[in-house]
Amino acid sequence: MRFYSWLPVEKIIQLVLMLIIFIAAANPALAALPYNEQANAQHDIARAFAQAKLSNRKVLMIFGANWCPDCRRFDRSIHNGETPIDPKKFVTVNINVGNFDKNLELVRAYGNPIRKGIPAAIVLTSDKQILYRGSLANFLMPHRRLMKITLLAVALLVMMLAAWFVIVRVRRTNGASH
Repeated sequence: MRFYSWLPVEKIIQLVLMLIIFIAAANPALAALPYNEQANAQHDIARAFAQAKLSNRKVLMIFGANWCPDCRRFDRSIHNGETPIDPKKFVTVNINVGNFDKNLELVRAYGNPIRKGIPAAIVLTSDKQILYRGSLANFLMPHRRLMKITLLAVALLVMMLAAWFVIVRVRRTNGASH
């Protein structure tokens, strides 16, 4: 069967499939997914604690899912060295929560770090003391909060200087007219 006299349907299907494969290969969001859906999370955590104890590092548990764009983005940024996470200081474990229906016993055991959404993080010592529990964004980006506070302080200072300048100008203008 021919779609056009010069282009058979089979050739169109081949071209479309090649285009889909090319786009998938070029798109990092469609690349290897960070959360292994068949992983035994309890086993991975036990291995991370053993490794952390031997190497004197902390354990960073990241709760997320492959459907979550932020989870995939954070995973990429961690592996690309775009975050302040130093691999010499942490043993990282990705824990798949699926559609909030997987590994929930671990979520509960560690104080429900996903209650405000994913990605979520827990940082523990090698002897399982919790140092941080909550949003991965807050853990990775504390400098953003500081930057917002600094910008707010600068904006407030600029407004105060502008108000002072207006007051001085008004006084000078009123004083010159008397």
